[in-house]
Amino acid sequence: MINNVLKAAQLSQVEISIVKAEDKEILNNLLSYHMHDLSEFVDDLNINEKGFFQFDAIDMYFEKDSLIPLLYKVNGEYAGFVLLNKPPYAPKDIDYCINEFFILKRYRRKGYAKAAIEKVFTMYPGKYVVLQVKKNIAAVSFWHSVYEKCNIIYKERELEFDGCDSLLQEFTVDK
Repeated sequence: MINNVLKAAQLSQVEISIVKAEDKEILNNLLSYHMHDLSEFVDDLNINEKGFFQFDAIDMYFEKDSLIPLLYKVNGEYAGFVLLNKPPYAPKDIDYCINEFFILKRYRRKGYAKAAIEKVFTMYPGKYVVLQVKKNIAAVSFWHSVYEKCNIIYKERELEFDGCDSLLQEFTVDK
């Protein structure tokens, strides 16, 4: 009973919306924090001449219908983002690839990231792939806990992606 109350409260505190062009700078700033976190595990992520991490493909998310940038808020404050890719920017026979997922540190380990992902799954049901750098134990653990919490049956395989040992999970989220 307590877990259901907590889950309902967390879900109600999380709002997800498609990023509008006027909010691109917010997404860009959050992407820099995300890339900073990833730089611990990926050797070729470096800051630019202005001193921050630049996600080179950000403009594409505002130009291509197959790329869906989502921001989420917790209690009205920006907390993170999800970048969803649809074909042709996702593997063949896949509806969605979660290209990037991020939550600010102050919201981690409180259930908000899982609540955000649950809302994404509700908004965008279908066949998914998710990839994590294998050394990023926190990300791997997070995704495994999402699958367990949401009763998702997934297939997992190891692969090398962009020079990093990675884990890829494939699964389906029903309507």
